[in-house]
Amino acid sequence: MSADEESRRKSDPVSEFSDHLAIEPWRPEIVEAIYGLLYREDVGVDRLVADLQKLEEVEGPAVYVELLHLLSHIRFEPEEAREHWEALIRHRETLEEAIGSPVELSVGLVSYFVQVSGKLRNPKVIELKLFEETRASAYKDELTGLHNFRFLQEYLGWEVKRCERHGGEFSIAMCDVDNFKDFNDRFGHQVGNETLQALAAGLKEIGREQDVAVRYGGEEFVLIMPETSKEDAGRVAERVCEAIASIQLSESDPTRGVTMSIGVASFPTDALTQDDLIRCADRAMYIAKARGKNQAQLYGANRRAHRRVEVEVTGELRILKDESLPFFTLDLSERGLRLTAAESLPLSSIVEFVLTLPGDGQKIKAYGRVMRAAEREDGSYEMALTIMDIDSRAYIALTRYLNTQGKTASSEVDTG
Repeated sequence: MSADEESRRKSDPVSEFSDHLAIEPWRPEIVEAIYGLLYREDVGVDRLVADLQKLEEVEGPAVYVELLHLLSHIRFEPEEAREHWEALIRHRETLEEAIGSPVELSVGLVSYFVQVSGKLRNPKVIELKLFEETRASAYKDELTGLHNFRFLQEYLGWEVKRCERHGGEFSIAMCDVDNFKDFNDRFGHQVGNETLQALAAGLKEIGREQDVAVRYGGEEFVLIMPETSKEDAGRVAERVCEAIASIQLSESDPTRGVTMSIGVASFPTDALTQDDLIRCADRAMYIAKARGKNQAQLYGANRRAHRRVEVEVTGELRILKDESLPFFTLDLSERGLRLTAAESLPLSSIVEFVLTLPGDGQKIKAYGRVMRAAEREDGSYEMALTIMDIDSRAYIALTRYLNTQGKTASSEVDTG
């Protein structure tokens, strides 16, 4: 651990526990169950403890992870969370015996984490009786039964952190019902609502087991596709378009049908934040509408997928185990690079290369194929490599670096 990281942890004790955020899978169904227990009019600590034990029998100790996160904004590992919950209840009982009167759970929570375990310096605690103000934080859309916008925001944030920490990718599809205002004007809002319900059911049925359907708002839906490349997500989106267009909404009126326009974008290929990812998918969706509707569009499919940036970065080509060839880049993108080196490499050969980014000196390792090689007037060689394999974390670091560089290469030769 670096000195800066150690200093950050000492100044922010909560960060030590929030680092667990991307390790354990997020369980929104558990959060909903806990909300249900806390919403009850007759909620009391003894009954809450008993009901949580029943929920634990079904869901495991992850119940206490989400409970303590709701109440204290700290996220623990499952077994650690259960130990803290049991210790918190014992501490509350001790307080009650000491003062001879009932102690609210929130009071016991603060006392335990501040005075006993020392996990919090500035605790943020949600009073159980204030849950009326947080009903909007439930994750279900009332009309369709799908997850809602709040769920989307939290889930995407979770996926981004998971991919940043462990590597990987995921995609989303922004789905908008075509001409839905005209549909509502023709058939009425009640039929419109019934149609949205049918489409929601269709999305859940059409999507793969790992996909998550969300109602974004109005007639817009989002399909989240974990661990899915943009190309694979595009194929899923095409199937969704076909399936939605074939749904028969009324046996008596065959004209009562709808279609969807869908835009697909991927992390980290298209965006490095959840907000930018949504914007990319939204732009692709509007292109699908402009091209005739009832179709899927990949973000960036109508332009160069990766801009090349004129930037000089030093690096080494690893030819053999004990041999390396220094080089300087002429331009660089997320999919390829042009470089100059003292020696040439055979066409189509696959080599390991390491880039040293200016500034912090971060090393980016990848594997590339030599696509072009030519001798220059000064006797050095210019080569073009396309990137064949790169770790997701290295890809994110490379993309972030390129986003800080403004000059785009003017050459028409595509190395990526």
